[in-house]
Amino acid sequence: MNSKRFYTSNKAFLTRGIIKEVTNSMAELPLAPVKRIIKQAGAERVSEDAVEELRDELEDHASERARDSKQMAEHAGRKTVQEDDVKASA
Repeated sequence: MNSKRFYTSNKAFLTRGIIKEVTNSMAELPLAPVKRIIKQAGAERVSEDAVEELRDELEDHASERARDSKQMAEHAGRKTVQEDDVKASA
């Protein structure tokens, strides 16, 4: 089911009568794998809004971890982020 979205000039969109803020202009993670994760957790049906919300939260968490990992690598005098940096950023 595709819901129609009407974009406005103030970085918000209207979906089914609800105005939502647009936080990412271009999402990195595709929706299908996120929906699969939710279904594998036991959900029989999943709304598009739920998939988009989880995707946004996952991207926010991953971005924060990536920034922390980069800082760990820089603190160690490296330009390359290594597995230990990612583990330490948790």
